[in-house]
Amino acid sequence: TEPTNVECGSAINQPPSEFTLLSPSDGDTILITPDNVGSNQLFAWTASSDPNGTQVEYDICWTLSSPFWQECENNGTQTANFVPLLEISDFIDSLYQEGGDVIYTFTWTVYATDGMAETEAVNGPRSITFDAGYVLGVNSESLIPDVFALHQNYPNPFNPVTTIRFDVPEESRVRMDIYNVLGQRVATLVNSTLQPGFHTIRWNGTNDFGKPLASGMYIYQIKAKGFVDVKKLVLMK
Repeated sequence: TEPTNVECGSAINQPPSEFTLLSPSDGDTILITPDNVGSNQLFAWTASSDPNGTQVEYDICWTLSSPFWQECENNGTQTANFVPLLEISDFIDSLYQEGGDVIYTFTWTVYATDGMAETEAVNGPRSITFDAGYVLGVNSESLIPDVFALHQNYPNPFNPVTTIRFDVPEESRVRMDIYNVLGQRVATLVNSTLQPGFHTIRWNGTNDFGKPLASGMYIYQIKAKGFVDVKKLVLMK
């Protein structure tokens, strides 16, 4: 055969470079409260680069060991991910309603990928603990608010159940009613003497007789020791 000067072979793909997790710090505990439940938890890391010049994307993964749960999300080329604390609180609430706790420790890590190979953050995984007892009113006996308050329900709009939070700074007779847009009372959620604390009540969109109400806007009102407040909620089916 005749000699040839064509070199045979293929380029070797190199994985993305090392990178590190930045925030939150390993072992952090986040107390979810009525004041911060509307904010986001930041997860951030340094950038990675690809030796072959390929664009690097990131996958962030969260894991709960007991009960086992895992979720991974593609974060594109961004080096930060924002998770609503309300979303975390709702997730913990769902576990609590099934007999679980209100405090859970998750592990989280990030993978950089070029589509062929991946590199995990050198200091991952990290752990983070979320305590939702405060916002869910589970451990409210040791926490006393400064003033009466009625908070916006969540989720809103809702179907089939929503949660309403309210704060009681002293022992009080508390009444909470649901009204339709015509001003007619359709349900009473609370009508009793309550101890000081952060309280929650769940409403499933039914009237006092257990009959499901029609979709639409409703008003919920609280009265306690001269304190009166109202807010709107939307039931969707």
